[in-house]
Amino acid sequence: CDWSSDVCSSDLKEFIAYAKANPNKVNAAIAGATGEIATNGIKMLTGAPMNNIPYKGGIPAALAVSQGESHMVLTNPSGVQAHVDSGRMRAIAVTGAKREPSMPAVPTLMESGMDGYSVDFWTGVFLPAQTPEKIVQAYAREITRITAMKEVQDRLTGIGYIMMSQSPAEFAAMVKRDAERYRKIIVESKMQQLD
Repeated sequence: CDWSSDVCSSDLKEFIAYAKANPNKVNAAIAGATGEIATNGIKMLTGAPMNNIPYKGGIPAALAVSQGESHMVLTNPSGVQAHVDSGRMRAIAVTGAKREPSMPAVPTLMESGMDGYSVDFWTGVFLPAQTPEKIVQAYAREITRITAMKEVQDRLTGIGYIMMSQSPAEFAAMVKRDAERYRKIIVESKMQQLD
């Protein structure tokens, strides 16, 4: 947050209370579709009216918040860490189901009182739909082998990723679950019209 601004809050409850008491005074820096979905999910769950301001990625969005142009951003921790370390921003919550290893003192949104809210930003590997199962399993084994390497884990955790290993079936189930949850937010928040 910008410390000269009256929007600056010490925790999520204070921030949401301010946004509710000051309709559309709070600007949310939006860095891509996932950030917009995550922000709209918060707005829908809390009823806090905020303005979504689009930026071309997480770094410009974080910079906007650090300079007081916007008041909040939901983005990868590595994109805000320098601003938090410098004191120009305050991390008040993480969106995932678990705390972020690089910011262990920062609670999740669920821990902060937003029951049932969890948006995990993830990256996965996809193959064409008609790929034979034997090839899918071979890819899965190789990806698991590579991501188990210490140097790969160190590099990915160093830029804010949490490593998780799933079978292709588990990953497909997660994609389906998240697609259903996020579609609901997209439709109900009127992000865009879907057929």
